[in-house]
Amino acid sequence: MIVIPTLGLFVWAWIGTYYQINETDLKIKCGPFLWRIPFSEIKLIRLNQKTIGGTIKPTLSWNSIEIIYKKHRSIFITPDRQDDFVRQLKTINDKIEIKQK
Repeated sequence: MIVIPTLGLFVWAWIGTYYQINETDLKIKCGPFLWRIPFSEIKLIRLNQKTIGGTIKPTLSWNSIEIIYKKHRSIFITPDRQDDFVRQLKTINDKIEIKQK
């Protein structure tokens, strides 16, 4: 009874993970979970981060980018074309700081 719902959740997360740049915010969807981060709240993007360890990481890869927003919140994502994705965010909000690992 527990195996099928758990497996279903993993499949839903695997198939239903995407990142979308909208007019006012960054939408992050991972299965049943949804985050909306306004561009004005994004402070820093760290490139080439590893997804091992504890914080929220709706990613499908070991190599990700970390988005730090508000005061001390962060989320890890793995867009297909990370350079283009970061460039788009930086174009929308030129105050976003970009740091390499």
